[in-house]
Amino acid sequence: MTTLDSMLERNRDFAASQAAAREPMPRALPNVKAIILGCADMRVDPAHVLGIKPGEAVVMRNIGGRVTPGLLEQLGMLGRIGEVVGAVPNGGGAFHLIVLQHTNCGITYLAGETAMLTRFFQMPETELKTKAVSDPRAAVAADVAILRTIPALPGEWLVSGLVFDVETGLVEVVVPPARRFGRRVLHKSSASVFVVSYFTLIAALVMTQSYSPYRHGVMFHVEH
Repeated sequence: MTTLDSMLERNRDFAASQAAAREPMPRALPNVKAIILGCADMRVDPAHVLGIKPGEAVVMRNIGGRVTPGLLEQLGMLGRIGEVVGAVPNGGGAFHLIVLQHTNCGITYLAGETAMLTRFFQMPETELKTKAVSDPRAAVAADVAILRTIPALPGEWLVSGLVFDVETGLVEVVVPPARRFGRRVLHKSSASVFVVSYFTLIAALVMTQSYSPYRHGVMFHVEH
């Protein structure tokens, strides 16, 4: 039996036991309680590390679990999906944005690959030290700080930073969850004024505004 054969067999077991994965998007989105930004490392699957149930969280992974312009563009695409579907994550309740990084990360082995890292982060080489690629705790704190500068992120979102220790298997809370208390974005209609859905706020910034990553230490520039 090949590796793929084994995976397909496990998929059949999954299909027989899991109903959450078969929910249509309009019914699935209100059940989402968090977005987890994690690393692509095979040892650090958030579903296993945090025991996430199917349908409980949106998981986005890249090398290092880093906040990059590319990742933020994907958040914008999620925003557009939420806007089209017309559903609010977690039914409008408490929502978490979690940055999950880890020790012994592969990106730490690339600390000397400046050309590669400048393309990955889309920033000048002179600013790479601010990304702290060799220190996961400093890196997760830096990424949470960036997220908290984004005006379009809902102020009610709880943003936090975690580091998973690959030796102990334990997760350390480096940046405790806290609200950003940003501005609310309102749409007016002839009948009412209502708060835009959570993901729509991200979409409005990333998809329709002037996008300028890391300009003056802030992720976005918005034209009013």
